[in-house]
Amino acid sequence: VRVPGDFNPCLFLGVAEPMGRFYCGNIGGVLDERDLATGARTGFRLDPQLGSVGELSMASDGRELVAFGEDVGVVSRWRLDGSGPIVDVARPGWGSNGYDPSGQLLLAFEGQRETLNDLGDLPPPDFFVWDPATGEVVHDLDGIQAATWMTPVRVGAVFDDGTPGFYDLGRDDRLPSPGARHATVAGAWLSAGGARTYVLGNRGDESNPRCEIWAVDVDTIEYVGPTIEVDQCEHETFNTVSTTPDASRLAFTYVSR
Repeated sequence: VRVPGDFNPCLFLGVAEPMGRFYCGNIGGVLDERDLATGARTGFRLDPQLGSVGELSMASDGRELVAFGEDVGVVSRWRLDGSGPIVDVARPGWGSNGYDPSGQLLLAFEGQRETLNDLGDLPPPDFFVWDPATGEVVHDLDGIQAATWMTPVRVGAVFDDGTPGFYDLGRDDRLPSPGARHATVAGAWLSAGGARTYVLGNRGDESNPRCEIWAVDVDTIEYVGPTIEVDQCEHETFNTVSTTPDASRLAFTYVSR
């Protein structure tokens, strides 16, 4: 993200929409607050940072921010009322897939990847549910190599056998999946006001990809709405899929290779 007149890009971005603010971090360790409407700095900086700023996760009420250090194993939790950090904990190699819909728990991982994209041949990361208020791991997600939130008690997952599906945290059990799509899952994102998870999959092969986006109702775990075909997807890496709250419009961001 580049702000007009500012030559320092936001390599790491967290948005606190209820407060009309966003937070911009860079490789120099600077993490500052900006106005969501204008992009102008407010003068509030979240210091100190050790090395490059890393992944940013925002609580659902926009009042707390968790920053994962890119270079140093530090997780910083910030209260955004100007009172500074709440906790600073060494967590080497940690990353996050964001807060759950209640804004209380983080889906965290330790390893190479943070999304369902590009599983490749690297060893899968260890996924778990972390409470940043106490610093405790509340769920170890054994047998899962990639995960994303659906509800506060349910995650979408790619299991160690390579199949996509869903996992119930309350029951500590794998849930039956909706009808098989026979696709390689490339990503999954919670959107539509927390009502749907959007799954990106390839039902073709490397020489003839057939990329599609499907919506899954987070309560019924059923496919809903039309299947969206993505043209010419062989040269793109998809970063996010999101919709308006009523799911009437969908947008996705990607990087062309």
